[in-house]
Amino acid sequence: MADQFRDQVNAARRAGYNDDEIVSYLKDKDPRVTQALEAGYKPAEITEYLAPKLTIGEEAARKTGVAARGLS
Repeated sequence: MADQFRDQVNAARRAGYNDDEIVSYLKDKDPRVTQALEAGYKPAEITEYLAPKLTIGEEAARKTGVAARGLS
């Protein structure tokens, strides 16, 4: 489940959404995001905690998978 969530946040990042937009969407879905904002966390800190950016290896594997699907 956490990996799927991470993938969704990273997909939103690739689609051009910034951390403010992602957190604004998420705060309506999960009260913990609102609590984090009220505690003083910045949107960038929240998204980094919820969905750390892909490592170089993970990014390479993702691109390989995309390329393989494109060849099918």
